[in-house]
Amino acid sequence: MPAYEFSVLLKILPRAEAATALKRIGTLLLDKGIVIQKLENHGTKDLPFRMKGEGKAHTRGSYFVFKTMA
Repeated sequence: MPAYEFSVLLKILPRAEAATALKRIGTLLLDKGIVIQKLENHGTKDLPFRMKGEGKAHTRGSYFVFKTMA
């Protein structure tokens, strides 16, 4: 089984909401038969450019990496 890294970028959210979003992503991966080996939190960082979403411009985001086997 080949190993893959899956990067996730979230807008700044309260801890509980971020956990819910990551669980939802993890569930989608598991439903596709992907084995999640590790989830890394790379913290909150400046975005490389401003991103718009929900009528708001975002300049910072939370970075996560899923390490998987498919």
